[in-house]
Amino acid sequence: MTFISISDASSRANYENVAAHVDLAANPPHGLVLHTAGELQSGRVRIVDIWESEQAMQRFSHERLRPALEAAGIDYRPDTGEREVLASFECVTPR
Repeated sequence: MTFISISDASSRANYENVAAHVDLAANPPHGLVLHTAGELQSGRVRIVDIWESEQAMQRFSHERLRPALEAAGIDYRPDTGEREVLASFECVTPR
């Protein structure tokens, strides 16, 4: 069952620090379908991930995310939302 995880980082600097530790681009975790992040007007960073399963999401959280947060000196807080994906589609714009 596909899962979506929505969370926030307190700042762009914190997001980038943790992102450097987990290095998703060079070492994507098994089960990650999509990772996206964007800076909000408040300066927080909204992170939206889509996972193949809840188990894949939890494995990444325990094995890589929590240690990266601890290394960056950031208190771990559970995601602001984890839900089963009800619908998903890809939009492709013709060139």
